[in-house]
Amino acid sequence: MDPRFWNQFHQDFYTSICLTPKNPHIATMKAIDWDHMANKNSSVCDSVIEACERFGLKEIMGFRYNWNAEIIAQFHCSFYYSITDNTIHWTTSGIHFAVDYRTFSRLLGLGSKDLERDQIHNEVKLPNHALRELYRVPEMADGETPGLKSFYYVLNNLLHHTIAPKTGDATSIHAYAKNILLRFAHNGCPFSITNFIWEELIAASNDSRRGFPYAPYVMYIIEKVSGICFRKETEHPMLKITRTKQKGAPRTPSPPSDHSQSPPPADSPPRRSHGPSSSRGPSHSRGPSIEKPPSLARRVLEAVFCMCKKQTSDVYEMRKDINDIKTKLELPTRDIGEPPAFEDPFAAHDAAMATWYAAQEGGANVEEEEEEEIALAQPPRRPRCHHGKDPIEEEEVAEEETEEEEEQYVSDHNDDDDDDGNASGDDGSDDEDYEAEE
Repeated sequence: MDPRFWNQFHQDFYTSICLTPKNPHIATMKAIDWDHMANKNSSVCDSVIEACERFGLKEIMGFRYNWNAEIIAQFHCSFYYSITDNTIHWTTSGIHFAVDYRTFSRLLGLGSKDLERDQIHNEVKLPNHALRELYRVPEMADGETPGLKSFYYVLNNLLHHTIAPKTGDATSIHAYAKNILLRFAHNGCPFSITNFIWEELIAASNDSRRGFPYAPYVMYIIEKVSGICFRKETEHPMLKITRTKQKGAPRTPSPPSDHSQSPPPADSPPRRSHGPSSSRGPSHSRGPSIEKPPSLARRVLEAVFCMCKKQTSDVYEMRKDINDIKTKLELPTRDIGEPPAFEDPFAAHDAAMATWYAAQEGGANVEEEEEEEIALAQPPRRPRCHHGKDPIEEEEVAEEETEEEEEQYVSDHNDDDDDDGNASGDDGSDDEDYEAEE
């Protein structure tokens, strides 16, 4: 057995998981370039810098230290936490080392004052709906970064690369990072940074799916405790903030104003122009379409696909590394075939939906053109006079007068006939006798 490890399990875990040649199981860590943020002349960046300094995070986030990937892998594969004395143990090059909780805090420059603050891991992990006030649109509080307000988007980006590192989907917010973000929203008290890093190291040792966190901090601790200066081939990069919100993030809806027209929210349909755009006729332009954020079901399916894709690739690389080791030991190897190839499962769906939307847009334009043709085919209405009576009303009055004249003429004619009948007879009895005989 390799003398660098305590037992065979540590050795196997080291060779198969911790330090695969092409994909080290180490979480990405970056140091914050505070000077770059301060020189951006951004009110959002200035507010984030001030908040991080108030919470005591500025020094640890800006700490930069290169590391040796092999030494970090040895640390995590031999990591052991002792509950009785609150101490972590590990081996480096076969030598056993340990550090207690207070010494760990002192080496990171955090001190005893930080140990007295609240411990985030004693709190309940917040659900997504508890983050409503962090989002531009509270109804879109889904635990993803695209909808965050600028302040919390930048702050989460800093946490993601420093004290709350994570692997996998970069758009999802780390479990306990939600609790930290909400503390900033409520203007809460600073929390214990030492305890947060300590508990995250223990959690990473219990879950092999998580990438090994805090490589620069761990490397610094190892060298301080062991007194050995190792060659550090992995550079600790700097993080430079380039934007304050996710590309394509929805805008914050604002109340309408009488003097200015605010842009529509992301989930509203595009507005149609009702006025003519030129002398040729009415405009059919609908303006640039606003892309909606993907639905929750779509994001879940994409996350599952990416997780399965990564797992399959990792398994293939692991089997390939095992074959390389067996080849060096002159042992029979296993045929693992070609590297897995993955096609985008959503490409066909997106193409079909794009075709459907294009057809819908085309159909709407055709309906508008038919409405215009029908409108042009209708006879023009009679013009109305702005002075005097309406021509239509005058025509109706003339017709009524003609009807009255005809009724008056008929009435006069009947009266004349009655007068003639009375003059020819002696009295009215003959008429009554005639009517009786009939």
